[in-house]
Amino acid sequence: MPSNTEKARIFTRRAILLGGAQATLFSILAGRLYFLQAIEGGEYRRMAEENRISLRVITPPRGRIFDRFGVPLAQNDQSFRVVLLPEQVSDLNELLKKLGSFVKIDAADRKRIEHDLKERSGFNAIVVRDNLTRDQMDAIAIHSPELIGIDIDAGEVRAYPYGETTAHVLGYVGPPSRSETEDPENDDTIMGVPGFHVGKNGAERQYEKDMRGEAGDVELEVNAHGRVVRELMRHDPKPGEDLTLTLDIGLQQFAQQRLAREAGAAAVVLNVHTGEVLALVSQPGFDPNLFTFGIGQEDWDELNNDIHAPLLNKAIGGVYAPGSTFKPVTALAALEADIVDPNARVYCPGHYELGGHTFHCWKRGGHGYVNMVEAFAASCDTYFYDLSKRVGIDKIQAMALRFGFGKKLDVDLPHERGGFVPNRFWKKTTRHQEWQLGETLVTGIGQGFLLTSPL
Repeated sequence: MPSNTEKARIFTRRAILLGGAQATLFSILAGRLYFLQAIEGGEYRRMAEENRISLRVITPPRGRIFDRFGVPLAQNDQSFRVVLLPEQVSDLNELLKKLGSFVKIDAADRKRIEHDLKERSGFNAIVVRDNLTRDQMDAIAIHSPELIGIDIDAGEVRAYPYGETTAHVLGYVGPPSRSETEDPENDDTIMGVPGFHVGKNGAERQYEKDMRGEAGDVELEVNAHGRVVRELMRHDPKPGEDLTLTLDIGLQQFAQQRLAREAGAAAVVLNVHTGEVLALVSQPGFDPNLFTFGIGQEDWDELNNDIHAPLLNKAIGGVYAPGSTFKPVTALAALEADIVDPNARVYCPGHYELGGHTFHCWKRGGHGYVNMVEAFAASCDTYFYDLSKRVGIDKIQAMALRFGFGKKLDVDLPHERGGFVPNRFWKKTTRHQEWQLGETLVTGIGQGFLLTSPL
């Protein structure tokens, strides 16, 4: 057996080893505490703050649209919606089931909400249902303790008081598409806000960036259940700019009423001295208010399948043969080329013969002998057939281009088409055919390949 001295030595050695191990563990623990408190403490404090602070985006009021006399054509009406706060949702199905007792939530709504929940991040809320009634709001408010992750949001919706009358000029607004959301020129913060809409057509689209404004934000302190305790900081949004058009809504209504019975028609009224558009109507139209809360599939299919194309702005996007309104261009080409005496008379028997083909005047019995002024007054086709033959397609095209035919007029509305003025070169290169003299005759009275918009 070891002696007392040897036992003491062994005990001392073990005590030293155990003490060293304890000292080492204590040093590691102290170092870790120092790292967490001194070095990483700021980060953990920030994370703790984020757990109790909710940052929410405030959408700016969209700029309004007025006619030339200050009559509102597009305005913002207050609306209430129920939204879902992603950071507070633990069981989506159960939450939507409870909420479904107070507002209608169908399969399409669920699919959309699930998609938005995957696509969006942070504190951006997701719209569940727009345009709540007072009864729906009261029911949700009463049962709010059971609906953790659901909130009532007050916002603004676009309203068009004149509906169909101004639809093609103003266009409409709708939720941003994926391409618009991902566009680096757009503020992705505001694009994800519930109920945010962008211009989709007409003036709403043309002046989208001016009327959109700039988003604000608010920092809210929330409790463990996500309920707001107090507001910590607010940065108010910058409202969008108002837009005043040259349109005269009274004249616009008058023109629209005159075309109301037409299956397809367009009318444009201009100030000839300034070029201001006073009225611009396309018939049939549509109600832009249908798009405010998201147009239903049935309404969308009806608009798209209508053979009269109500979504097409025929005044600027439809191109047609201008007909007799083109005859002054033909006359001016002949006068400038000095190949016609405006007082000389041409006989109109009701038709014009050329190369074995008969070109009819609109008046079967003819107009008799007419000079240029009388031909304009009677819109005599035969006179302008003869004039077109003498002036030729090249001079007619050159004069038409000088008057802006075949070009866009940049009327500050999207989807404008410029029309088309034909010539020999175009037909040779595209149709591989020679230009025919008869085609010159019909071009001279605004028919044939010639196309232009009502504008």
